[in-house]
Amino acid sequence: MTKKYSWIQYPGFKILLRRAVLEDRPIIYNWMSNSNITKTMLGEPDYPDAPIPSFDEFVEDFSDSFFTEIESSGKCFIIMNDNEEIGTLCYDLMNLRKNWVVLDIWLKDEMFCGKGYGSEALKLLCIYLFDSKGINNFYISPSLRNTRAIKSYEKAGFTKLKMNKTQAKRKFGVDIFDYGDNVVLKKVNK
Repeated sequence: MTKKYSWIQYPGFKILLRRAVLEDRPIIYNWMSNSNITKTMLGEPDYPDAPIPSFDEFVEDFSDSFFTEIESSGKCFIIMNDNEEIGTLCYDLMNLRKNWVVLDIWLKDEMFCGKGYGSEALKLLCIYLFDSKGINNFYISPSLRNTRAIKSYEKAGFTKLKMNKTQAKRKFGVDIFDYGDNVVLKKVNK
């Protein structure tokens, strides 16, 4: 039986996004926790303040609603280049009334870094959320140590804000800082 997927694609974009399903959750977890790119965002030695979560902890953060049609403030997508899965892009904490959302992204392998896939995926999701939900304020919060990711986000139109942990918690209602040195970046679609 062939799975029916929901796709996001726009003319002019090389990549597309496939709506993630529950069967993708362990795969996405593996990309985050056990790939050759994990060391650039989690765990010892460079990220002792952000240990690799267990699968149960990951499921707590990325509940079933991220992968189903259940209405929620967050969803996960698989980034596709041609027919190859190359990473994941998620949104969470969507606030339609205040017109903002928080994004998160990671690729599955080092070989996909530096090719513009992450920047393009972020642009694509921002366009989609603007068109479908009217969202025009997008936030992402990496570690300041992850300079390659920050450059990718800036390439996608994000700019750094002067927002500390207390200010971010007040704005988003929860602690979005996974690191001791998070930086918040924002993109505004007009």
